[in-house]
Amino acid sequence: MSFFSLALFLALGVTAFGYTSSPTLEDLREAISTNQNIWVTQRTYERKTGGQNHRCVYVRKTSAPDQPYEFDQYFRHGETWDNIHLYADISQEPSKDPVLTVRNGKGSRGIPYSFLFWNRDSHCAILSFRNEKGQNEFELHVWNDDLRHPGVVQCQQELHRISEGRELSIYENDCKPN
Repeated sequence: MSFFSLALFLALGVTAFGYTSSPTLEDLREAISTNQNIWVTQRTYERKTGGQNHRCVYVRKTSAPDQPYEFDQYFRHGETWDNIHLYADISQEPSKDPVLTVRNGKGSRGIPYSFLFWNRDSHCAILSFRNEKGQNEFELHVWNDDLRHPGVVQCQQELHRISEGRELSIYENDCKPN
């Protein structure tokens, strides 16, 4: 098989499964423009409140389609649900991954999340950011209606690969609020 045929086969195969190796700014817009809850099902770090790990983390978009992105983030620590309001901007520099910069207040510095992977068929995405020690941390985000979609396994495998097996599950069966 010639190099061209192999490259074409790989490109078509990847496209057929709904994801590409280099997501675009339009992919990022699509990923965050749903009215569904977007769950963080796995990540490579822990957050705590009152000594209890955050779990059942999701965001819900609160802004209108033509407005800057605003979200409410919900999470459980123990049996308590909590939430915070977040603001986000999207951007992309030439030859770099799209970026979602998340702030907890208008005008605050924010945390830039690189948009590394998007599977449009199963609506799952992988984002990364640098922690305070300069290490990459990763998160797997999944739309509510796709939590049980078989294609999410591809996203989980990609997260496992790029995080070198450091992923932690924070979504559990009891996570969905009533």
